Amino acid sequence: FFFFFLMIRRPPRSTPLYSSAASDVYKRQVLEKLKKEVGRNEKCELHSQALIYYCATCGKSICSDCAMFGDEHKEHKFEHLEKVYEQHLQSIRSESEFMHTRSAEYTKHMERIKRTIETIQRAKDDKVDELMRVKRIVQERLEEELKEKLMVLFSEKSVVGDEIKYLKGLQKDVEKEISSSTRSQLVLKSQELVKKIVEARARPELPIGDIDVSPEFSYSCVISLALK
Repeated sequence: FFFFFLMIRRPPRSTPLYSSAASDVYKRQVLEKLKKEVGRNEKCELHSQALIYYCATCGKSICSDCAMFGDEHKEHKFEHLEKVYEQHLQSIRSESEFMHTRSAEYTKHMERIKRTIETIQRAKDDKVDELMRVKRIVQERLEEELKEKLMVLFSEKSVVGDEIKYLKGLQKDVEKEISSSTRSQLVLKSQELVKKIVEARARPELPIGDIDVSPEFSYSCVISLALK
């Protein structure tokens, strides 16, 4: 009794990467996929009827025969399965919203790290050309400083890369569970999925923004020593 549901998460309105028109198109695509995939009915193993109710007392999906004629669910509290499913799905999607935003922010930060590394590399080469008369002494100092700067940046790059990989991996796992689970299974799994997402949200956010490592090199003192 599996049906496949592909969740395409709506980008947050506050994200500047998306225009209003693009957001509307995105919503329509999501709704079309939802209507297409959710149309497949699950069947009751006992009565071969469509599972349309959710027994809140037992915590399981049931058909109308189970609800009205069976003794197993007598005097239990019922809800429409579709309503329960939508509630759990919305909970997962709401909790998952931050993953795309944070991943996008980290990706942009990763680009800033890369550009800074390139800037530092270019700055090093420029200084070496400028100081050819004292190349050996100056270049040794520059290489030492470069190593220190790159160690900091590569370390930060590694941390940011790991966090991006973690968030994208978790997002992929969540979407896989949604797409491969029936409504009943998703209801049962939702608490665990939400817990994982909440744990991800609780992870310390990495500092992003300007890169603290300067592309400047302190070579003036070396020049003075070399010219003496």
